[in-house]
Amino acid sequence: MERHSHLKTAIAYSIELIRVTEASLEAIERWFNILFRTIDEFRILLKNIYNCDETGFALEKRKVMQVVIDTEVGQKYEAEPSCQEWITVMECICADRSLIAPMVIFKGENIYKSWIPVEQLKAMHVERWHVSCNKKGWTSNGHGIEWLKKSFEPATREKANSQFQLLICDGHDSHISADFIQHCIVNRIILLLLPLHYSHLMQPLDISVFHSLKQATRSALKQFYHTDIMRLQKVEWFNCFIKARETALTVKNIKAG
Repeated sequence: MERHSHLKTAIAYSIELIRVTEASLEAIERWFNILFRTIDEFRILLKNIYNCDETGFALEKRKVMQVVIDTEVGQKYEAEPSCQEWITVMECICADRSLIAPMVIFKGENIYKSWIPVEQLKAMHVERWHVSCNKKGWTSNGHGIEWLKKSFEPATREKANSQFQLLICDGHDSHISADFIQHCIVNRIILLLLPLHYSHLMQPLDISVFHSLKQATRSALKQFYHTDIMRLQKVEWFNCFIKARETALTVKNIKAG
C-alpha cells in the first residue's frame, strides 16, 4: 500500500453478481437517449420530472456499531429488542430538488391511531404523510397504485398545471401494474423505467438519499436501544424516522442524486 499511492482501503458492500456482469455503458447511454427524447417530445419541465423508489427498515434491528465499554467488565454485548418486523417507505424526489410526502407501510391488518405521532407531524407541517399497512409490511401492486393516487398525483397536480410529468422508477411489479399504468396515462404522467439490474448505478434515491436516511434513522433510534427496552413501538420508530428524514432528505442529497 505504501508503494502504490493509488491504492487505498475501503468498505466493500455486497451486490448481486448479475448487477456487475449485466451493467454496460452502452445500455446506460441508450436509456439516457430515451430520457432526453422523451423530455423534448413532451416538453417536460424540470419541475415535473420525478424519481420514486421504496426502501425497507427492519423494526428493532440495528447494525453492529462501535461503543465505549468498561474493560474491567469485559462485556461487549448490548441488548436490542426482539420480534423484528418490516416497514417500507415510499419516497419521491424531483429534479428541481424538492420532494413530496412519503407513504409509510407498516406490518398489520389495520392501521391504528396509536402508530402515528399526529402532533409531531403537525408541528413539522408534514400532515400529508400517507400511512398504509399489510400483512408483511412490504410494498405491493395495491400499495403502488395507492401511493400514486393518494400521495404522488394529489401532491403534484397543481404544480404540473395540466402539463406532462415524467416519473422515473425501477421495474418493480408495484410500478408496472395495469392500474398503475392506466392512472399514469389518464393523468398525463409518463412512466420511464430504469434498466433492470442498474438501480445501484442509476437510481437517484438509492445513490444519494436512502443511505443517509437509514444512517440518520439508526442514529435517532439509539436512545431507545440504550434503555434495554423489550419491544420498540411503531410510534417510537415513526418519531425517530420523522426526525431522521428532516436530516437526510436535504436539497444537497437530492441534488447529488
